[in-house]
Amino acid sequence: MKKNRNTAQPEVKKPWSGRVHEEECTRPGGLLTGALVACAAERQETLNEMAAHVGVGYGYINQLRSGLRNVSSISDKFSQDCATYLGISRLQVLMLAGRISPSDFYDSASSYKEEVARALNFICEDPQWGHLITGELRSSHSDTQYAVVKLYEAATGSTLVRGHANSKNVVEDLASFAREVTMSAPMSAAMPAAWLNLCA
Repeated sequence: MKKNRNTAQPEVKKPWSGRVHEEECTRPGGLLTGALVACAAERQETLNEMAAHVGVGYGYINQLRSGLRNVSSISDKFSQDCATYLGISRLQVLMLAGRISPSDFYDSASSYKEEVARALNFICEDPQWGHLITGELRSSHSDTQYAVVKLYEAATGSTLVRGHANSKNVVEDLASFAREVTMSAPMSAAMPAAWLNLCA
């Protein structure tokens, strides 16, 4: 039997560049809608088409953009659909939505602040980079300082902050935890469903 050469091939989406729509980020939808709008523009899609790809109508997207819906309260399904559309992990989508923050990867808010402050002080003492850390940055929110630290790490190839502030480490830690508890209890009872869904 001859194969049908006209069989439609799955559409290959252009990868999202990682850029966000700057004006969109100033609206209530923040980074998540900024990412979705930017990705749609890169793929030359309308917002209606983008909304369809993430399983909702344009009205839902518009409510996120206007603040009628709180972007940090998006559903699990919508966050997964956004992850598929953007080509990133669901964990990253939740960070874009403000559902989780870097401090959630530490055992307490105080330990997170101390760790970030220690790392920023290290940068301040770096003769090549320290002069770039303005007084405004030194007194800024810990999340802003954390971003500066991560940029420094990327630029210098160093590691300043301890902890587990990346999705790979979270998945590895959960897998290790699962192996430990499997000996004494079923995984479904030992691990919260939310964590299982998060790393799916």
